[in-house]
Amino acid sequence: MKPAQHTFFSLLLVSQACTAITVRPTYRPFPLAAFDTVTAKPPSVITGASADLVRLGLTVRTITAAEGYLETRWFDLGEKRSRREVANPDRTVRIRVWADLVTPLQSEVIVEAVHQRLLDPSVPERENEVVAVAGSPGDSIAQALRTAIKARFGGGKAAGGKT
Repeated sequence: MKPAQHTFFSLLLVSQACTAITVRPTYRPFPLAAFDTVTAKPPSVITGASADLVRLGLTVRTITAAEGYLETRWFDLGEKRSRREVANPDRTVRIRVWADLVTPLQSEVIVEAVHQRLLDPSVPERENEVVAVAGSPGDSIAQALRTAIKARFGGGKAAGGKT
């Protein structure tokens, strides 16, 4: 192998080894999203939250327990079924859960319920989302999930956000 080819292949291997493969989004939860601290590690929290959401009738779209992230498909509150796309922004919600270790035994859990402001494919999805209003049907799903997580893992200290 020629030195130039060797250098090229070496750089190719190094660049592939350094590529971060992640499912968790780079954006953070909205500031109004509710959060709690529970006594469990992130993978356990995410796995439990997934089971709780399925029990509530939602379909999980993305889950990575190791990264502490879960996202549902859009859920039509009127039809009580999950959808791939939003048909009616006023009655469609998505739930996201982030779990991050804050002490060796505790995780901060953030539960976010969002809906789209309007149907506009030219706007990036996240920029078109807003947090579900407190007391709305979408927020009720998020609160039910928070309650289930706190019941399962204890700790239950409401750290902030919506209560």
